[in-house]
Amino acid sequence: MRSVLFRRAIWAGGMACCMGLLLYCGCPVYRLTGIPCPGCGLTRAWRCFLAGDWKSAVGYHPLFLAAPFYLLAVAAGDFPRWGACRGRRVFCMGYTALLLGVYLVRYGVPGIL
Repeated sequence: MRSVLFRRAIWAGGMACCMGLLLYCGCPVYRLTGIPCPGCGLTRAWRCFLAGDWKSAVGYHPLFLAAPFYLLAVAAGDFPRWGACRGRRVFCMGYTALLLGVYLVRYGVPGIL
C-alpha cells in the first residue's frame, strides 16, 4: 500500500513540475525543432480559458477542455483497478485521433493535405 501511494505522489509531483515548465517555457517540441506538435496551443488555450476568454481559448486549440481528462486516463493505466478499463482505452485512442486530426487540419502535411 505504501509503495503505491509513494508512486502516485512521485507521479503527481513530476506532472506538476512538467506543467510548470510548460507554462513558463512553452512547447518544448516547437522550441527545439521549430515544428508545432499536435498539442501546441493547449497551454495558451488554458491561459485564455482561465482568464475568461472562451473564444480565444477555442481558437488556440479546440480540444483543450478534454486534455486534463486525457492526462488522467493515461495516468490511470498505471493503476491496476483502472488500467484494464475498456472505456479508458477507447477515450485515449479517440482523443489521440482527434489531436492528430486537428493537427492535420491546422498545419497540414505537404503532399497529404
